[in-house]
Amino acid sequence: MDVVRFEVPGEPVQWHRAGGHLIPCPRCGKNPRLRKGCEKCRGRGFFEVKFQVKEDASYQNRVALCYRQASCGLPPWDGMVGFEVIAVFPMPKSMSKTEHREIDAAWPELPPGTEWDVFEHTVQWITVIGRPKNPDLSNIIKNVEDGLKGIAWLDDRQIVYERAFKVYGPQPAAHVKIKRMA
Repeated sequence: MDVVRFEVPGEPVQWHRAGGHLIPCPRCGKNPRLRKGCEKCRGRGFFEVKFQVKEDASYQNRVALCYRQASCGLPPWDGMVGFEVIAVFPMPKSMSKTEHREIDAAWPELPPGTEWDVFEHTVQWITVIGRPKNPDLSNIIKNVEDGLKGIAWLDDRQIVYERAFKVYGPQPAAHVKIKRMA
């Protein structure tokens, strides 16, 4: 299988900068002679403990689960990878009814069970339903990438092609397509 497509249901979540706490260094605090030489705090007397935002971890786990279901247990790819994301957000209530109708008309109505390739039609309707608001598209991509690291590919450095869109639609989701480039 050279292409894996899957959908992560729910509104896409942007990556948040990891937080941290400053903690007094247990070595330097007890032994003043190590104040300049402790490798843990480098003489500052404290060090930072970093943590990941819970919302990011939850979304990344959802991305990984959806990928595992779609890929049927494929091992991580070790070559070059292409990566596409379409982040679909719900239409805000502040939009006019005309705008709602235009956006609804841009999405095709298919009978249940029919597969539609959202990636092949994106460029045609991006001008109608593009979403020029927060969250940043690059942060959405980063969160999806982090969720797939070690599962779909070994490292983010393998990604040689990216394409992404942020749009309004009837069902919020992140549509992801990964393909082996070589």
